[in-house]
Amino acid sequence: MYLKWTSEFIKFLGDQDHTIEDVLAHLVLRVMAPLKATSAVIAKLDNQNSIMTIGRYGINSDLYGQYEDCFSLNDRLPITDAIRQRKMIVINTLPEWPAEYAEILTSPYQSEEASLIAFPIDKSGTPIASAAIFFESSFEMNPEIELFIQSIANLISIYLSTQSGPAKVINLHPAPISTQSSQSGVDLTQRQLLILRMISEGRTNICLLYTSPSPRDS
Repeated sequence: MYLKWTSEFIKFLGDQDHTIEDVLAHLVLRVMAPLKATSAVIAKLDNQNSIMTIGRYGINSDLYGQYEDCFSLNDRLPITDAIRQRKMIVINTLPEWPAEYAEILTSPYQSEEASLIAFPIDKSGTPIASAAIFFESSFEMNPEIELFIQSIANLISIYLSTQSGPAKVINLHPAPISTQSSQSGVDLTQRQLLILRMISEGRTNICLLYTSPSPRDS
């Protein structure tokens, strides 16, 4: 099940260029829709230990206006905890924030969502960003879902890398010269199938970034 959702996300990223809002929309509306995802936000870490929101989807502007777009990594927030602690943060108390988040405790998240997962996004083992996805009901983490979200984080890392500099180690937009059907029934290029296989084997994003294309993908 999760392999199918991951393969669909790979195909989406490989189809064409997308804005970060496009990527978040696809995550919410397609990839994580079976988990009842409702909205998402992503923030990028800079070399000053500041985090800047670079995209959001499905969040009312008035609601999000209660919170800063730029904050310090030292601030105690779910999205910063995910980076500092290098783990997924699950909150099932919305609209109220847990007591440990004193900085936002007086600003309840007044929406229909009941939970969120914040997770770090790494490149070659170094955190570069963090994302949070909101859900309409309480969320129970298990090893299978944790591995699925880690796979999604790895793919977002690759996407962000292709947006931030001239050097693109991996081409996420290969011409679909030769395609075949994956186990999920989604048509993927050879490159996308390779990425999917490596994710299913638990390979890290550095393996994906430094994988050379096969002649058939050229």
